[in-house]
Amino acid sequence: MLWRFLLLTLLLTHESAVCLINRSPSWLSRTTRLPTSPSARFAKPRKGGKKTRGTASASGFGGAATQPCPCGSGVGYMKCCGKIHKDGDAFAQATPEQVVRARYSAYAKREIDFIMGSTHPLNKNFLSNIDHWRQQIEMNCYDKFELTKCEILHETFQGEGSNETAQVVFVANMVQRESKETTAFQETSTFERAGKHVRNGAWLYKEGVIADPPDRNETGESSQIE
Repeated sequence: MLWRFLLLTLLLTHESAVCLINRSPSWLSRTTRLPTSPSARFAKPRKGGKKTRGTASASGFGGAATQPCPCGSGVGYMKCCGKIHKDGDAFAQATPEQVVRARYSAYAKREIDFIMGSTHPLNKNFLSNIDHWRQQIEMNCYDKFELTKCEILHETFQGEGSNETAQVVFVANMVQRESKETTAFQETSTFERAGKHVRNGAWLYKEGVIADPPDRNETGESSQIE
């Protein structure tokens, strides 16, 4: 009789456990669900128990965050010009020199919206027909060149308050993609603000004067102009 009692007790215990699991599917799924974050997916173990480290950027911009910035600053794109391209507040706080670098990088990255958005309304190339303006920029976006460095020579300011203007002299360096020939031009860019209601008072490109680059030194860079 004792063995029958023990067998009956074991069966009842097993059935109670099955009922508990069946009545608690949400609790069971929470304890067995795999994490869904990108970093967790990269960290899934391989066969053999070893784990792999994720190489995706934590910034949310993928590989762009680790790519060197086209302006030649030596900093990652999303820590340099990319931040100004994507963040309106960063653009509003940028100096004229930084806007020059960002516009240079915008041509390299085909960030056409930023090229248009950083242009002063009084610039002669400013067009109210946005679609036509965009097409013009797309046709003249230096596609046949690799933009290698924006070399800032100097930055100056004149005036005060709403009448303040800035000038940035820089050399745009580039390499022809097919022939690998290096070339460059110098530009003096003038920047003005168009009011706090326009791009939160950011410095906007009003006009530029193109010139031949200064003599190159032994390292291939322009001699500094004081």
